[in-house]
Amino acid sequence: MTIRIINVHMQTTSFDRMRSKAAQARGAQDAEQEKAIYLDYSDNFRENTVRRAGQSGLISSLINATEYPLIVCGDFNDPPGTFTYETLKSGLEDGFHTAGEGYGATFRGFHHLLRIDYLFHSSLLEGIKYKVIPYDMSDHNPVCLEVGL
Repeated sequence: MTIRIINVHMQTTSFDRMRSKAAQARGAQDAEQEKAIYLDYSDNFRENTVRRAGQSGLISSLINATEYPLIVCGDFNDPPGTFTYETLKSGLEDGFHTAGEGYGATFRGFHHLLRIDYLFHSSLLEGIKYKVIPYDMSDHNPVCLEVGL
């Protein structure tokens, strides 16, 4: 059987980089610089969100063009409910919903509260077991999904 797998890494949020720069400015007691970093990040965040929206459209075209059972996975850099998530999930099942349990956070920063890495699958595949694997070598935890026919 042929299964198409699309693995993506969407435009970053630059959140960790911004936090690091802001912490340096705070450590140097440079309140003006820290404020400027946050303001700059706000503009950067908007730009990156627009980039992810464009990337989502291109990937969605690939998803819609395939005739095979499909898995779409990767770092989307957006939580559930966002344009990126909804566009890429359209017509697919979220493996966390079909086979996961608990909270399912994948981003190790931001107090381990965000799920921004996903495994989506077509309804031709059954999600059997979904797991987030603790991994301290990255700011993301890998996800694993066992599927069946």
